[in-house]
Amino acid sequence: MKIANFILHYPIKKSRESFAILIEAINEASKTQNIKTDNRDSKIEKQKDKIEELTELYESSLNRELMLIEQLNELGKIANSRIASNNLMDN
Repeated sequence: MKIANFILHYPIKKSRESFAILIEAINEASKTQNIKTDNRDSKIEKQKDKIEELTELYESSLNRELMLIEQLNELGKIANSRIASNNLMDN
């Protein structure tokens, strides 16, 4: 039987001195569990922050690439128009 189920079926009365050691052990285990939970939550927050940072960098790089493609297309249009005008002059 798990401890939690045991405690639900056989509650520990804090007023009984015979349970003092057990109650202290439960309290210490609870503190340890809270510390582990706090550490886990802290790690999760750090990972969320890292994901957000990397997402921003990714989106910035995509925007930069799109801008460069647009500039390349514009330069291609300029080059094509100059080639076309040079061809007209040669004829």
